[in-house]
Amino acid sequence: MKKMILIIVLFSTIMVNAKIINSDFLSLKNRLFISTLSYSYIQEKSNSYIHIDMKFKSPIYANSGGISFSFPELKKKEYIKNIEYYGFDKLNILPRHSKVWHKKRHKNISSSYLLIEGWNSSKWNKTVVKSISFDIDCTKLNIKQFLTLQFRITLLKGKKKFYFPLEVNKVKDQQGFSIQKIHLNKFPRKSKHD
Repeated sequence: MKKMILIIVLFSTIMVNAKIINSDFLSLKNRLFISTLSYSYIQEKSNSYIHIDMKFKSPIYANSGGISFSFPELKKKEYIKNIEYYGFDKLNILPRHSKVWHKKRHKNISSSYLLIEGWNSSKWNKTVVKSISFDIDCTKLNIKQFLTLQFRITLLKGKKKFYFPLEVNKVKDQQGFSIQKIHLNKFPRKSKHD
């Protein structure tokens, strides 16, 4: 009983000390992907962080596939905390200067900024919702307005490749892939999509 009371008191203390500065929920989809992304800027005493939660599924079966998040303003993997994922074989956090594949050059290059990649090499079941959540430690970051998040999804089915966003999107990441760019706004305002 004493343990239960202690847990309740600790949880209540955490909730009192933590303040959500801003949060948003986004629905992103095309004919092949259905995705939701939510984020919250949270201030807790002298610490601050962004909590990101993304879920997605596809109405098609695929042999393999994955998701990539990148952050042009971040270089070190130490910024990423409390990462959890479901539906992936592995998840890699790659800091600046990691070897990453470039689509158009057909070779590895040295990355310029932080990249998170989740990959599943077994068959994708179209009924399964895959998810990734993590925190970005912003305590030592001087974020005045927003932090930029870039993400993309790739599915492989035989020799066919399916992307979100579509490859016609002119906004590219450091690897030459089309990406969805989102501004994670620090203060309440309408989210920007590029």
